[in-house]
Amino acid sequence: MKLLKISLITLLLFAGGCVADVEKTPTPFPGAVTDKIQDTPSVNVELPENIDRREVVYSDGRVVNFLVVNLSDDNWYWDFANEPYNAMNVSDWRTHLYADIVINGAYFAEDMQPTGYYKMSGELVGSRSWPATEIQDDKNGYTGMVKVTNGDLSLVYLPDSHQSEPGYDDAVLLTFPTLIANGENQITEDSKKFAHRTILAQDDSGESYIILTESGLPSLYEAAEWLKEQPENFEIAINLDGGNSTGISYSFNDDTLDVSSVPVPNVIFLNKN
Repeated sequence: MKLLKISLITLLLFAGGCVADVEKTPTPFPGAVTDKIQDTPSVNVELPENIDRREVVYSDGRVVNFLVVNLSDDNWYWDFANEPYNAMNVSDWRTHLYADIVINGAYFAEDMQPTGYYKMSGELVGSRSWPATEIQDDKNGYTGMVKVTNGDLSLVYLPDSHQSEPGYDDAVLLTFPTLIANGENQITEDSKKFAHRTILAQDDSGESYIILTESGLPSLYEAAEWLKEQPENFEIAINLDGGNSTGISYSFNDDTLDVSSVPVPNVIFLNKN
């Protein structure tokens, strides 16, 4: 474990993911900190037809394989699941939920509770209240809203679109940082902190994507710059928990894909309508 001190936050970085101090404002550069770059090679498995593998080679020799899961061709039902006393890897979560797709979700603290505002449909989880307008304006805070209403996903950059407290039927989590908003990179400096990443994105037509690193370790700045260059014209992209928490378990139409995660207490899952 390595302790990274930044003026606005202390991040405790565990093998289980990025564990943030729940009393502080988040740094815009979360993620596991590595003393040296260590990673397993790409599994090079055959991918389902709606998933692309895109390779990036950086000047320092790092090779990153991003997986882009295109969800535009099917009608998907989204939801959250949170079981702090029953953390599982994403594959076990998918079996547990009888889901088609599971990805890791929100940052969590040592007690396995989400560190930011987190609400299931009908139930507020944890102690975080809905942020006031002036807090929503803080571009270094929890700027990314992931909202699910009746199974439909929406992504919002709070500084540009202030939101009222979610309704009873909404499932909402707040996370950080927002990588892309209005089609532009929101990360202005490169921290040079490298980690696996899990990202939710929507293009300029509102179609949704899951993006994560299959292998290789990019910084958040590098991930945002890469997203900006992609042909999908991403309008918004929001960073979820990363590091060793990053993972996806996919089983749909006889296609399967598993990128393993460590046990995580909360996930985002999808089923075909």
